[in-house]
Amino acid sequence: MFTGQKMFDNEGNIIAISTIFGWVITSIVTTGQLEDVNPKFHGKPDDYEVEQHFVKTHTRDPKGRYIVELLFKNSKEQISDTLQGALTRFKGVERRLEKDPNLNSQYVQFMRDYLQLGHMRELPPEDIDKRPSFYLTHHLVITQKLRVVFDISFKDTNGRSLHEALHIKPRSSY
Repeated sequence: MFTGQKMFDNEGNIIAISTIFGWVITSIVTTGQLEDVNPKFHGKPDDYEVEQHFVKTHTRDPKGRYIVELLFKNSKEQISDTLQGALTRFKGVERRLEKDPNLNSQYVQFMRDYLQLGHMRELPPEDIDKRPSFYLTHHLVITQKLRVVFDISFKDTNGRSLHEALHIKPRSSY
């Protein structure tokens, strides 16, 4: 949740840290000290680019959730086909679910909840080839309850993963 941006007082002490929700004050500052604050960005250049992308593209939905566009390292980069590989992976998930009705029920409920929360949407067949898409694969993990784990390391037909193509959140400098 931290963006990596910090504000320091004139003695080099951190007085505020930027988060995706805004600035968090870490100490009390008098008016005289505030005038001496150095608001200079103290992150790495890539972190600054990610921060600026967030500021320019984020919105909030009616429920207060943040929505932000994905930031690719190379804006001209194209993701190649992932549909066939994703379908193959999904068929493996289906085979596993066919063997365990209880697991199947939990999985179906998870997916219904995920859809209802707006974390995914059904793609009509006529929209499949309209624009480049990365079909995100997933698998099941059972701990105390069912968890669905999404695999952003899944590679497209050119051997490139979404994880490799995207800028990652700013690194904290702690």
